[in-house]
Amino acid sequence: MSDKKKYQAIVNLKDLQDKGQIYRNGDTFPNTANKKVEDERLEELLSFDNKMTNC
Repeated sequence: MSDKKKYQAIVNLKDLQDKGQIYRNGDTFPNTANKKVEDERLEELLSFDNKMTNC
């Protein structure tokens, strides 16, 4: 069993720290299942202090 957490976008966004990856409402983050995301980055995305733009 995988212990990786899955997150779901709740707004449409363009992740400026991930080569402009676009996530639509309902998309799973990260979009690549085997992609390693640091805990600090997850905390940043879960807060309002992040680098993203609405699309």
